[in-house]
Amino acid sequence: MNLPTKAEIEAAGLKILVNVPMERTIDNISFWHFWNIAAKGWDIPPYVYGRTDQNRHLGAWWLLDHDYTHIVMLDCDHIHPPDIVERLAARVMEDDKRLVVGGLNFKRWEPHDPCIYVVDADGEMRVPLKWGQGIFPVVAIGHGCIIISREVFEQLDPPWWAYAYGHMDVRKFPSEDMYFSRKCQEAGIELYVDTTLTSPHNAPHWATEVQFRKFLADNPDKIKVLPGVNGQKKKKVRKPKPKKVKA
Repeated sequence: MNLPTKAEIEAAGLKILVNVPMERTIDNISFWHFWNIAAKGWDIPPYVYGRTDQNRHLGAWWLLDHDYTHIVMLDCDHIHPPDIVERLAARVMEDDKRLVVGGLNFKRWEPHDPCIYVVDADGEMRVPLKWGQGIFPVVAIGHGCIIISREVFEQLDPPWWAYAYGHMDVRKFPSEDMYFSRKCQEAGIELYVDTTLTSPHNAPHWATEVQFRKFLADNPDKIKVLPGVNGQKKKKVRKPKPKKVKA
């Protein structure tokens, strides 16, 4: 792909705000990669550490209060390539109907599965095991690196991101980017993943597709319990029956 320059992106009518929702201390390696991105002159909103969902909102409001057309969100616990903004912008310039495009990133914990979800033949939302090189629609996507059009925030009412606590019984806490994905899905806004773009995720080691594939190879007995693999459905978790208290 021939990437546009910052001048070409702006000449095409895109004015991009780069948002880094800082909730954690930035790793040294991550910092130097952010420095290379910021050195190109992209606008970055001025705010301090805070919860990720709150800082995503601050970035979105900063966009709406100014004349930006898009916001690029880059999580601070990834190593982002120096041309990541140009690569995300290029996907929007190819098709302006793409309002949300993210990279293919992987979870920090095992099995390091990809932060994207598709719908299988049974209508279940699953993590895919295989994908090609390119761009395709998904029903949910993580926000490690993502570009979002101003139109999304004008179409949807806030909150755009929120943590969900409705699955406490099974000890699951869907993150704020899954909330955003669900709101887009309900509003008919398509989400896209660019599988040629990835930002290694900071874990005890850097999490990429390599770690995901290694987990699958080393743990064949666990493949059946991975969401979306082999069409397996999630097992129901039995709730413990309350104990009777003697009078």
